[in-house]
Amino acid sequence: MRRIIALSMLIVMVVSGVSVYAGDCPRFRGPAGDGKFEETGLLKKWPEGGPKLAWSAKGLGKGFSSATIVNETVYVTGMDDQNQGYLFAFNMDGSPKCKTAYGPELEKRGPAVPGTPVIDGDRIFLMTGFGKLITFEAATGKVLKTIDLLEQFGAEQAKFGFAECVQVDAKNVICTPGGPDASLVALNKNTGETVWQTKGLSQPTAYCAARIINHGGKQLLVTMVEKALVAVDPDTGKVLWQYDYP
Repeated sequence: MRRIIALSMLIVMVVSGVSVYAGDCPRFRGPAGDGKFEETGLLKKWPEGGPKLAWSAKGLGKGFSSATIVNETVYVTGMDDQNQGYLFAFNMDGSPKCKTAYGPELEKRGPAVPGTPVIDGDRIFLMTGFGKLITFEAATGKVLKTIDLLEQFGAEQAKFGFAECVQVDAKNVICTPGGPDASLVALNKNTGETVWQTKGLSQPTAYCAARIINHGGKQLLVTMVEKALVAVDPDTGKVLWQYDYP
């Protein structure tokens, strides 16, 4: 089935005839990844038949990506019939801004691009279903760097493909290749060099978007791997604790 993205609820709500634009949403589930948004002026009650459709975009192909929005630009991914993955960008009136092919995507048990792009300053980061970390230039959609995480960290292809919205902090891109001593890794977001990897933790990925939270006066990177919920020091990669589950 071809996707038609209708972004009226994400982008524009009509309140007393005035269009109110939502705040930036640079990653899956909002700025902090917690599903909380700070917009005001939203409709208290939807009109019968729902909010007015602002615009829609066709031809995105197949995918499960959430739309991310920064600087009045909407980003989303999709895959065509030849399994080619694309990054799309749209202006807030629905007009296309760019379309970038970035390589093959995985067609396995539900063909579609699984990852959601993360916008960080002038860069966009995307994990593909094949475990490749792609860096794009936000202004143009140009591919700047591709890192094969499976090759670099000796990981195996995930059974259903990698499906991860990567975590970007002040210096690093943190992702979950699931390799030996590398369940999680941090890469310098400018150079791609490895900053740390989780020594002693070698479980495969578990299709989870990691979050950095504050708890007990400390920052924790929390995520799920194949058989455990884990907390890692986001600066060093030290595993602080893990809660095993079968």
